[in-house]
Amino acid sequence: MSSTLPPLIDEAALESYLSDRLPGDGPIGVQRHQAGHSNETFFLARGDNSWVLRRPPLGAFLPSAHDVLREFRVLDALKSSVARVPRTLLACEDESVIGAPFYVMEKMEGVVIRERLPEFFTEEHRGRIGDELVDALVELHSVDPAECGLETFAKPTGYLERQLRRWNGQLELTIPHSRPQPKLEAIGAWLRDKLPDPAETVVVQGDYKLDNVMFASESPARLVAILDWEMSTLGDPIADLGWMISFWREP
Repeated sequence: MSSTLPPLIDEAALESYLSDRLPGDGPIGVQRHQAGHSNETFFLARGDNSWVLRRPPLGAFLPSAHDVLREFRVLDALKSSVARVPRTLLACEDESVIGAPFYVMEKMEGVVIRERLPEFFTEEHRGRIGDELVDALVELHSVDPAECGLETFAKPTGYLERQLRRWNGQLELTIPHSRPQPKLEAIGAWLRDKLPDPAETVVVQGDYKLDNVMFASESPARLVAILDWEMSTLGDPIADLGWMISFWREP
């Protein structure tokens, strides 16, 4: 059955819009990146230059979900900081161009580690990979939101309380349509009782984990970019830390 959904990219309209906004001459090639489960990613190429375009997926979603302009804002603010982020080029709010807002950033070269280590990494490199993951997060959390223009990016206080309220609320809505989850409910109650005192307010990436960062395609391991910023906000650094180490539950 053929799809009735509109195309994700009107290539002719996109090329017309970007023609004098990107370096180089000639046609602009567009290729969809198949990996990922959130905002849509496309590779753009013109001559020896290459970039990445991000736009929301098709279909209905909450207004705050898949907000690529919010993602652009935090990346654009961080590009002159110590945070390891791709450099932004432009953002387009005009949905008439491709049917949705989008932004363009530099294309980073490297690998994203998912199911297995690339061949140029061996078991002896695992420690360095972990060190780089931690160091890059420390660098991000060292950035003062006010100094890079992100002091109004989100509410500066109450982040952990909001997170706990949101996820406990999601659980309450889900259980009637699935099955009882007493362990999750117990964890929610435990967290309410043990909620730590607020720490400093930093830029929180929101989904910081091994397969949301990119490493250079060589050894020793070197983390070159933090990717997928659509969950970013201002909050407590312990949230990024907790999410990152939750994936290291095996010895």
